[in-house]
Amino acid sequence: MTPNVRSVRLFSSTSAAAYESFDDNIFYTPVRKAQFQNGVTTIYNQDPKSIRYVPWEVKETTIKNVLGVAGMIIIDYLFAPGATFYTLGAASFGLNWMYRVYGYMGNAITRIDLHEDGKTVTVTFKTGGTANIKIKDIMKR
Repeated sequence: MTPNVRSVRLFSSTSAAAYESFDDNIFYTPVRKAQFQNGVTTIYNQDPKSIRYVPWEVKETTIKNVLGVAGMIIIDYLFAPGATFYTLGAASFGLNWMYRVYGYMGNAITRIDLHEDGKTVTVTFKTGGTANIKIKDIMKR
């Protein structure tokens, strides 16, 4: 016996009139006035005394590369392909680990300044670089 299957459209609607647009200014009302100095105010500043946690991505990269080096040791032990194979393989996992961890930690944000227009922030990275970013363009990865 075949079950009754009907066609159900589960994605976008057929007309643009069915979409709703929201005014993004209704979601948050400031409680106190921001104190701007030279057109910016600091909304996040990393406290040097705060507890720092290692991001999960760094732990994951470390585990993967340690397992890669362990795999190279096992392959070298079982098949004895030569010192060059083992050395290059282990070095590639070590260099990959350094590249990935620097990519994660080098882009860590240490300070965020809000501009007076309310639509732009200046982000300061751990490496010392800064970037002006529109708030609407910020996405969580």
